[in-house]
Amino acid sequence: MTGALRRLARAPLATLLGVLVIGMTLALTAGLYLVVHNINGLTSRLNAEPQINIFLALDASDADVQALQSQLKTNPAVAENGAPKVDRLVALAVGNHLEKSQILLIELMTERAEDKTDFSATQDQARDLLDANRLYRISAARGKDPSVQHTLDDLERVLVEIANSPSDLKAGDVERLQKMVESQGLLFKVRVVGSRIRQQNNPPPAKQLGTKL
Repeated sequence: MTGALRRLARAPLATLLGVLVIGMTLALTAGLYLVVHNINGLTSRLNAEPQINIFLALDASDADVQALQSQLKTNPAVAENGAPKVDRLVALAVGNHLEKSQILLIELMTERAEDKTDFSATQDQARDLLDANRLYRISAARGKDPSVQHTLDDLERVLVEIANSPSDLKAGDVERLQKMVESQGLLFKVRVVGSRIRQQNNPPPAKQLGTKL
């Protein structure tokens, strides 16, 4: 041990350079590991499946919706198994719609009953959701999950009441709408059904590739 220390002391420059090389090697190895680990984390959250959004005219009939679905199911460019992919796209759209509706219902339930309440912004949101809800309800009527259709039916009745209410609501009107939502347990239904749809149709996260040093 003493001899080794003496040799190091006789050549301090070579010793310093050796220590620097070892330190740089360890630093580069650790840096490369962090880069690979971060890239794996980013790519694991990417959805490799292409997605499309389909918008229909507000006056689209049931026959129009059914004709479009038939075209997509028979189109090989959509997917190899057209029907499951189309059903998944519709389910994801319904899940997003229920999430927006949940936000609106929460705002309604937390609204304070005052002498007069400016309700115009909430009404505009309700009208937009109502137009979309009618289309999704038609699609849900042909689905295999009756709870989705029942939830959309209940939601539509509340959205109609909100959209047709006066823009300057009185305290009694606010309480009436809140009791309507509460009596049907609508907020709970929308939250549960929307969460189940997202869980069933979101792809599982990709497995991260481990990196061993």
